Amino acid sequence: MNRIPNPNDIFPNQYKTSCFIKNVITAPNIFVGDYTYYDDPVDPTAFERNNVLFNCGIWR
Repeated sequence: MNRIPNPNDIFPNQYKTSCFIKNVITAPNIFVGDYTYYDDPVDPTAFERNNVLFNCGIWR
């Protein structure tokens, strides 16, 4: 039987190469869905640091 990962977990798999980025984003103006994931074999929790280039926080 397939197990659906908990969207509140950081890592949905045992290899820890993917993470649900909703749980690691710290900027209040970045909105991410429950099951949106980012895969990086080095550090998947570094999505925001490695991929968000311009986040001024002035747009609403």
